[in-house]
Amino acid sequence: MNYLTRLLIRSKRIAYLPKYEDFLKTKSNAKRPKPVLDGVKFRKFKNEDTRILAKYLTYGHTKEYSFIVGEDNLETIVDFWFKSVEQDEITKRNFIVAEVDNKAKGFLKMQDFNRQEKALPVSEVFKTVPFFGAIKLLLTFWQMEIIYQYADESDQYLEFMVVDSNLRGKGIGFNLMKFAEYIAEQRGAKKMTLTVFSEYGDQLSLYKRLGYIITQEIQCPKFINFGYKKTFRMEKYL
Repeated sequence: MNYLTRLLIRSKRIAYLPKYEDFLKTKSNAKRPKPVLDGVKFRKFKNEDTRILAKYLTYGHTKEYSFIVGEDNLETIVDFWFKSVEQDEITKRNFIVAEVDNKAKGFLKMQDFNRQEKALPVSEVFKTVPFFGAIKLLLTFWQMEIIYQYADESDQYLEFMVVDSNLRGKGIGFNLMKFAEYIAEQRGAKKMTLTVFSEYGDQLSLYKRLGYIITQEIQCPKFINFGYKKTFRMEKYL
Protein backbone atom coordinates (compact mmCIF):
# COMPACT_ATOMS: atom_id res chain seq x y z
CA MET A 1 0.00 0.00 0.00
CA ASN A 2 1.20 3.56 -0.67
CA TYR A 3 1.47 6.28 1.97
CA LEU A 4 -1.96 7.80 1.25
CA THR A 5 -3.66 4.42 1.55
CA ARG A 6 -1.91 3.66 4.85
CA LEU A 7 -2.86 7.10 6.12
CA LEU A 8 -6.56 6.71 5.31
CA ILE A 9 -7.18 3.00 5.85
CA ARG A 10 -6.05 1.28 9.02
CA SER A 11 -6.40 -2.44 9.62
CA LYS A 12 -6.08 -4.33 12.90
CA ARG A 13 -5.97 -8.12 13.10
CA ILE A 14 -8.60 -9.43 15.53
CA ALA A 15 -8.34 -13.19 15.07
CA TYR A 16 -7.09 -15.89 12.74
CA LEU A 17 -8.77 -18.89 11.24
CA PRO A 18 -7.15 -22.17 12.28
CA LYS A 19 -4.62 -23.72 9.91
CA TYR A 20 -6.38 -25.07 6.85
CA GLU A 21 -4.82 -28.50 7.40
CA ASP A 22 -6.37 -28.65 10.87
CA PHE A 23 -9.74 -27.60 9.47
CA LEU A 24 -9.63 -30.42 6.92
CA LYS A 25 -9.25 -32.97 9.71
CA THR A 26 -12.69 -32.00 11.03
CA LYS A 27 -14.44 -31.34 7.71
CA SER A 28 -17.11 -33.79 6.63
CA ASN A 29 -16.48 -35.71 3.41
CA ALA A 30 -20.14 -35.34 2.46
CA LYS A 31 -20.84 -33.24 -0.62
CA ARG A 32 -22.20 -29.78 0.21
CA PRO A 33 -25.94 -29.81 -0.61
CA LYS A 34 -27.61 -27.18 -2.77
CA PRO A 35 -29.90 -25.12 -0.47
CA VAL A 36 -33.66 -25.52 -0.79
CA LEU A 37 -36.27 -23.17 0.70
CA ASP A 38 -40.02 -23.64 0.29
CA GLY A 39 -41.54 -21.02 -1.99
CA VAL A 40 -38.15 -19.66 -3.11
CA LYS A 41 -36.24 -20.42 -6.30
CA PHE A 42 -32.52 -19.67 -6.41
CA ARG A 43 -31.31 -18.99 -9.93
CA LYS A 44 -28.86 -17.18 -12.18
CA PHE A 45 -29.22 -13.52 -13.08
CA LYS A 46 -31.36 -12.56 -16.09
CA ASN A 47 -31.12 -9.35 -18.11
CA GLU A 48 -34.62 -8.36 -17.04
CA ASP A 49 -33.44 -8.38 -13.40
CA THR A 50 -31.16 -5.37 -13.89
CA ARG A 51 -33.63 -2.58 -13.15
CA ILE A 52 -35.14 -4.22 -10.07
CA LEU A 53 -31.62 -5.03 -8.81
CA ALA A 54 -30.63 -1.37 -9.20
CA LYS A 55 -33.65 -0.29 -7.16
CA TYR A 56 -33.05 -2.88 -4.43
CA LEU A 57 -29.38 -1.90 -4.13
CA THR A 58 -30.28 1.78 -3.86
CA TYR A 59 -33.41 1.76 -1.72
CA GLY A 60 -32.19 -1.16 0.37
CA HIS A 61 -29.34 1.17 1.41
CA THR A 62 -31.14 4.51 1.53
CA LYS A 63 -29.09 5.83 4.45
CA GLU A 64 -25.78 4.96 2.80
CA TYR A 65 -26.54 6.42 -0.62
CA SER A 66 -28.25 9.48 0.84
CA PHE A 67 -24.90 10.14 2.52
CA ILE A 68 -23.27 10.01 -0.93
CA VAL A 69 -25.70 12.02 -3.09
CA GLY A 70 -28.46 13.28 -0.81
CA GLU A 71 -31.95 11.86 -0.45
CA ASP A 72 -33.30 13.85 -3.41
CA ASN A 73 -30.80 12.28 -5.83
CA LEU A 74 -31.25 8.58 -5.06
CA GLU A 75 -32.62 7.87 -8.55
CA THR A 76 -29.18 8.78 -9.92
CA ILE A 77 -27.79 5.87 -7.91
CA VAL A 78 -30.46 3.61 -9.43
CA ASP A 79 -29.20 4.72 -12.85
CA PHE A 80 -25.59 4.19 -11.79
CA TRP A 81 -26.25 0.59 -10.74
CA PHE A 82 -28.35 -0.10 -13.82
CA LYS A 83 -25.57 1.07 -16.14
CA SER A 84 -22.85 -0.68 -14.11
CA VAL A 85 -24.53 -4.08 -14.34
CA GLU A 86 -26.03 -3.69 -17.81
CA GLN A 87 -22.66 -3.04 -19.45
CA ASP A 88 -20.84 -6.16 -18.21
CA GLU A 89 -21.86 -9.79 -18.74
CA ILE A 90 -19.20 -11.09 -16.33
CA THR A 91 -20.69 -9.03 -13.50
CA LYS A 92 -24.09 -10.60 -14.17
CA ARG A 93 -22.62 -14.10 -13.87
CA ASN A 94 -21.53 -13.40 -10.29
CA PHE A 95 -25.09 -12.79 -9.04
CA ILE A 96 -27.42 -15.24 -7.32
CA VAL A 97 -31.12 -14.34 -7.42
CA ALA A 98 -33.84 -15.40 -4.98
CA GLU A 99 -37.18 -15.57 -6.78
CA VAL A 100 -40.57 -15.63 -5.03
CA ASP A 101 -43.83 -15.93 -7.00
CA ASN A 102 -41.85 -15.47 -10.24
CA LYS A 103 -40.39 -12.16 -9.05
CA ALA A 104 -36.80 -11.39 -8.03
CA LYS A 105 -36.87 -10.60 -4.31
CA GLY A 106 -33.26 -11.00 -3.24
CA PHE A 107 -29.78 -10.69 -4.72
CA LEU A 108 -26.31 -11.77 -3.65
CA LYS A 109 -23.15 -10.64 -5.46
CA MET A 110 -19.94 -12.67 -5.36
CA GLN A 111 -16.45 -11.80 -6.57
CA ASP A 112 -13.67 -14.24 -7.33
CA PHE A 113 -10.72 -11.86 -7.77
CA ASN A 114 -10.07 -12.72 -11.41
CA ARG A 115 -10.37 -8.98 -12.12
CA GLN A 116 -12.38 -9.62 -15.27
CA GLU A 117 -15.37 -7.53 -14.24
CA LYS A 118 -15.55 -4.11 -15.88
CA ALA A 119 -16.33 -1.05 -13.80
CA LEU A 120 -18.45 1.73 -15.24
CA PRO A 121 -16.10 4.28 -16.88
CA VAL A 122 -15.37 7.28 -14.68
CA SER A 123 -16.70 9.64 -17.35
CA GLU A 124 -20.03 7.78 -17.27
CA VAL A 125 -20.17 8.00 -13.47
CA PHE A 126 -19.92 11.80 -13.70
CA LYS A 127 -22.64 11.86 -16.38
CA THR A 128 -24.95 9.82 -14.15
CA VAL A 129 -24.34 11.07 -10.60
CA PRO A 130 -24.12 14.72 -9.39
CA PHE A 131 -20.51 15.98 -9.42
CA PHE A 132 -19.67 15.92 -5.71
CA GLY A 133 -21.67 12.74 -5.23
CA ALA A 134 -19.67 11.11 -8.03
CA ILE A 135 -16.42 12.05 -6.30
CA LYS A 136 -17.60 10.56 -2.99
CA LEU A 137 -18.88 7.46 -4.77
CA LEU A 138 -15.60 6.89 -6.62
CA LEU A 139 -13.56 7.40 -3.44
CA THR A 140 -15.82 4.96 -1.59
CA PHE A 141 -15.41 2.26 -4.23
CA TRP A 142 -11.66 2.90 -4.29
CA GLN A 143 -11.58 2.26 -0.54
CA MET A 144 -13.64 -0.90 -0.98
CA GLU A 145 -11.25 -2.14 -3.67
CA ILE A 146 -8.34 -1.67 -1.25
CA ILE A 147 -10.16 -3.73 1.38
CA TYR A 148 -10.83 -6.48 -1.16
CA GLN A 149 -7.07 -6.82 -1.55
CA TYR A 150 -6.81 -8.12 2.01
CA ALA A 151 -8.40 -11.35 0.80
CA ASP A 152 -6.47 -14.22 -0.76
CA GLU A 153 -6.79 -14.69 -4.51
CA SER A 154 -8.27 -18.15 -3.96
CA ASP A 155 -11.09 -16.74 -1.80
CA GLN A 156 -14.62 -16.11 -2.95
CA TYR A 157 -15.69 -12.68 -1.74
CA LEU A 158 -19.26 -11.72 -0.83
CA GLU A 159 -19.65 -8.16 -2.10
CA PHE A 160 -23.23 -7.50 -1.04
CA MET A 161 -26.60 -9.05 -0.37
CA VAL A 162 -30.02 -7.41 -0.40
CA VAL A 163 -33.46 -8.91 0.27
CA ASP A 164 -36.92 -7.37 -0.11
CA SER A 165 -37.71 -5.66 3.21
CA ASN A 166 -41.11 -7.38 3.37
CA LEU A 167 -39.48 -10.83 3.22
CA ARG A 168 -36.67 -10.42 5.73
CA GLY A 169 -36.56 -12.93 8.55
CA LYS A 170 -37.92 -15.74 6.35
CA GLY A 171 -34.61 -17.46 5.65
CA ILE A 172 -33.92 -15.97 2.23
CA GLY A 173 -30.69 -14.22 3.23
CA PHE A 174 -29.50 -17.29 5.15
CA ASN A 175 -30.08 -19.54 2.15
CA LEU A 176 -28.61 -17.07 -0.33
CA MET A 177 -25.45 -17.29 1.76
CA LYS A 178 -25.58 -21.09 1.76
CA PHE A 179 -26.06 -21.03 -2.02
CA ALA A 180 -23.06 -18.71 -2.38
CA GLU A 181 -20.97 -21.16 -0.35
CA TYR A 182 -22.20 -24.01 -2.56
CA ILE A 183 -21.11 -22.13 -5.70
CA ALA A 184 -17.80 -21.08 -4.13
CA GLU A 185 -16.96 -24.70 -3.39
CA GLN A 186 -17.90 -25.63 -6.97
CA ARG A 187 -15.41 -22.98 -8.13
CA GLY A 188 -12.69 -24.60 -6.04
CA ALA A 189 -12.48 -21.95 -3.33
CA LYS A 190 -11.19 -22.88 0.11
CA LYS A 191 -12.61 -19.88 1.92
CA MET A 192 -15.36 -17.26 1.86
CA THR A 193 -14.63 -13.74 3.00
CA LEU A 194 -16.82 -10.65 3.40
CA THR A 195 -16.90 -7.21 4.98
CA VAL A 196 -19.70 -5.71 7.05
CA PHE A 197 -20.12 -2.36 8.80
CA SER A 198 -19.81 -2.69 12.58
CA GLU A 199 -23.23 -1.03 12.99
CA TYR A 200 -24.98 -3.77 10.97
CA GLY A 201 -26.04 -5.86 13.96
CA ASP A 202 -28.54 -8.09 12.15
CA GLN A 203 -26.10 -9.01 9.38
CA LEU A 204 -23.31 -9.63 11.89
CA SER A 205 -25.58 -12.03 13.76
CA LEU A 206 -26.50 -13.83 10.52
CA TYR A 207 -22.89 -14.26 9.46
CA LYS A 208 -21.84 -15.50 12.88
CA ARG A 209 -24.71 -18.00 12.82
CA LEU A 210 -23.32 -19.28 9.52
CA GLY A 211 -19.91 -19.80 11.10
CA TYR A 212 -18.05 -16.67 9.97
CA ILE A 213 -15.61 -15.08 12.41
CA ILE A 214 -14.33 -11.51 12.60
CA THR A 215 -10.66 -11.54 11.63
CA GLN A 216 -9.93 -7.85 10.97
CA GLU A 217 -11.15 -4.44 12.04
CA ILE A 218 -10.74 -1.81 9.33
CA GLN A 219 -11.11 1.91 9.99
CA CYS A 220 -11.22 4.73 7.48
CA PRO A 221 -12.74 8.23 7.22
CA LYS A 222 -16.52 8.29 7.06
CA PHE A 223 -16.57 10.32 3.86
CA ILE A 224 -15.16 7.35 1.90
CA ASN A 225 -17.16 4.65 3.69
CA PHE A 226 -20.87 5.52 3.34
CA GLY A 227 -20.77 7.50 6.59
CA TYR A 228 -19.39 4.65 8.68
CA LYS A 229 -16.00 4.55 10.37
CA LYS A 230 -15.49 0.88 11.19
CA THR A 231 -15.78 -2.23 9.02
CA PHE A 232 -15.23 -5.85 9.99
CA ARG A 233 -13.72 -8.47 7.75
CA MET A 234 -15.18 -11.94 8.35
CA GLU A 235 -13.95 -15.30 7.07
CA LYS A 236 -15.00 -18.92 6.93
CA TYR A 237 -13.45 -22.08 5.52
CA LEU A 238 -15.61 -24.07 3.15
